[in-house]
Amino acid sequence: MSIVSSTLTLGHAQVDGRKYCTERHTDSGGAVHLIEYLSAVGADTNAIMLARVPRIEADLADGECVRVLSVVASLVLSHQTAAQLASKVRERYRTASREQLAQLAWWLIKMINAGFLTDAQVRTAFGMTTPVFTTFKSTKLVPAHDAWAAVLAAVGE
Repeated sequence: MSIVSSTLTLGHAQVDGRKYCTERHTDSGGAVHLIEYLSAVGADTNAIMLARVPRIEADLADGECVRVLSVVASLVLSHQTAAQLASKVRERYRTASREQLAQLAWWLIKMINAGFLTDAQVRTAFGMTTPVFTTFKSTKLVPAHDAWAAVLAAVGE
């Protein structure tokens, strides 16, 4: 799911022996991610390129997580599975401020209710047993969801 091909193009050597390098990483959606740099003399540029792939994939998944957290209408994932997304949301939930926590709870309940995430995926991401998650969902997630929904529905005078 992410980077499906990587190619490296080397330019001519500079006066100091370094070479201009262009990496082309193509993801599963066809998008090309270019990385350009001057390599050190004697550097193994193929190894550098291959070592960069996991970081690009992680960045793509993180970026996708940020994008989908702002969307409620649908959940279309290109760079990770729903279970992987649930794990990323769990990490954000772990360190969230009060307002962020309410937003995340609101989003999680919306995604579960819409069928884009399952209770099992969220429960697994949170590392809970079914009874513990059921209690957590009813005493924490749903009340936080409802509180944030009330904030979103609030209007001025």
